[in-house]
Amino acid sequence: MGILKSKVGIFSLIFLGVAVAWFFMPADAQSKNQISYQAKPAEKGTITRKVSASGAVDAVTMVEISTEVSGLIREINADFNTQVKEGEVLAVINPQIFQSRVTQRRAELAVAEASIGIQKAQLSNDEASLKKLRRDLKRTSKLFEQNNISEAALDNANLAVETAARRVEMAKAQLKNAYATVTMRQASLEQAEIDLDRTNVKSPIDGIVIERAIEIGQTVAASLSAPKLFRIAKNLEEIEIEASIDEADIGNVKEGNQVSFTVDAHQGRTFTGTVQQVRLAPKIEQNVVTYTVVVTARNDQKFLLPGMTANVDIVTGVRSDALRVPNAALRFKPRGQKSSQAQSGGQGNAMMTRFTEGVIRQAGLNKEQAVKFKKAMEKPMQEASRAMRQGSGGFDGSGARAAFQKLRADLSKTLEEIATPEQMAAYQAASQQNRNRGRRSARSSNGRPGSVWIKKDDGTLEERRVMVGITDGSHSEILRGQLKAGENVVVSARVVKSET
Repeated sequence: MGILKSKVGIFSLIFLGVAVAWFFMPADAQSKNQISYQAKPAEKGTITRKVSASGAVDAVTMVEISTEVSGLIREINADFNTQVKEGEVLAVINPQIFQSRVTQRRAELAVAEASIGIQKAQLSNDEASLKKLRRDLKRTSKLFEQNNISEAALDNANLAVETAARRVEMAKAQLKNAYATVTMRQASLEQAEIDLDRTNVKSPIDGIVIERAIEIGQTVAASLSAPKLFRIAKNLEEIEIEASIDEADIGNVKEGNQVSFTVDAHQGRTFTGTVQQVRLAPKIEQNVVTYTVVVTARNDQKFLLPGMTANVDIVTGVRSDALRVPNAALRFKPRGQKSSQAQSGGQGNAMMTRFTEGVIRQAGLNKEQAVKFKKAMEKPMQEASRAMRQGSGGFDGSGARAAFQKLRADLSKTLEEIATPEQMAAYQAASQQNRNRGRRSARSSNGRPGSVWIKKDDGTLEERRVMVGITDGSHSEILRGQLKAGENVVVSARVVKSET
């Protein structure tokens, strides 16, 4: 047993000695492997920056046809895809009740007009009677002056004149009332005629019927709200798309920007349009802010139909004859340096940690709430960090923006479960102020710092510091720095085993 132990100890010492000798052996003696660098030349070319979004295709002018009267649908003169003209009757609601109302209102108007004639005749009689009584009063007054009649007879004559005058005034008032009644009956008749005309549902524009929501025999009730009968597009030769743009990208979108978009129904075909409007009203869902951008485009061949989903690319910047390099060159670091992936992940983790701490501070969470919040956010932060490392463009690329947007949505949902309504209100107010500051220094015209590595003729590498401008996802613009066109920038490295 002692012999066995001694042999094991000897072998251990021999193995340890070999390991130490290998460790202190020169690197080229340890392995015959070599590193091969892949490089691409920095070149002049065009860089086009785009903002991607999606939205639904719709007609520029879309009108919903409703009815202001209730009744039974008796006729339908237009169907899906029917071309209609302005004023054309699309459907007819049973007009019998409305026709009877018109007849009744006309009769009431006739009675009112006849009443005017009666009141005029009455006024004429009363005015004639008043004239006669006034003449009688003059004669009675002369007789009284001659002491031929009593004072009582004179008083009776005066009373008769006053009474006749009041009857004339009353007749005039009744005549005015008769005229007013006629006006009221005319208005009532006009309303009845309007309702009768409304039983003919007419098209207000020239266009095409996109939707028909009624059938013959169906009863429509307009007492509470106007029911939708038809939906008409004015002109499908011109369409619009309402695209939702993230707040991080909206600062680069302007009216007049050129747009290209595709739809799944016509794969391989690209359509073009223009940004018509950037709406100022934000849409906030789970603390994610977007803005609506209206894109208009021609549709002369009518390939685009209302409701289709359009994948939109808005051109927000173009640099012609710009010095550009592959994005991989900006991420590459030679062996011995921290990899861009690690840097990006570290940068992303640091920023997300600061972001989480900022939320706790803005919401005013207590210690217990903060612990719960951090624990609940561990997994979403890990997923966001992984997405940032794997996404295109590194930490400043589109993958990072998408990951950060999802992180904000998860954060808002988690915070709502932990914070009080007052704390949520405080956080939303503070985050809104931060959004209004428009922080995206990477999009500044001054560019952002970066570096590339040049493969020299002798095979060695040399770092060049540069300022990076806009990117199209695969190449980035070099605004200024120590790089020249034609120099080979390293984009990747791989280990090549030596044959010897």
